[in-house]
Amino acid sequence: MMRCVVFLCLALCAASVQAQKDWPTKPVRVVVPSPPGGPPDLIIRMLTPQLGVALGQPVVVENRPGAGGIVGTGYVAKTPPDGYTWLFTTASHTNTPPFNKNVPFDPVRDFSHVTLAAQNFGQALIVPTNHAAKSVQELIALARQQPGRLNYGSAGIGTASHIPAEVMKSMSGTDIVAVPYKGVA
Repeated sequence: MMRCVVFLCLALCAASVQAQKDWPTKPVRVVVPSPPGGPPDLIIRMLTPQLGVALGQPVVVENRPGAGGIVGTGYVAKTPPDGYTWLFTTASHTNTPPFNKNVPFDPVRDFSHVTLAAQNFGQALIVPTNHAAKSVQELIALARQQPGRLNYGSAGIGTASHIPAEVMKSMSGTDIVAVPYKGVA
């Protein structure tokens, strides 16, 4: 099973936040680089009420989906390092650069990884109930009979939903077309 991890990352310099003895003095924004309704969004929305109480300021979730997380993550990387903009992301945070050219951030250099919030999201391979394939073996056989005719959806290039599908294609010798979406929701 592919291990999917959700991280809370801060685009900030620790010294700049420590220098602000009265931090936070305004709401904190948490950017989720995927659309509403997916696992990262649901998890952070469960955590933000408690974070707001602990910080004494509102914590606002802002979804910025696109390009397998590059849009939202790139946005956070460019924000001032003042501790008021956080990134809540998945393991795709570090997978993205090798799979995409011109990524506008370095996942290690540009972020301080703060905590692991969740892990081990399962992956599911599903087809419509009226699909000809009723098992993985039948799906692979169908894909081999019709190269390039079957499609699969993923959360974008380099994401936890894209990589296992590409591994399956490679291991089964099939040609299934990737259709990247803005997220898993």
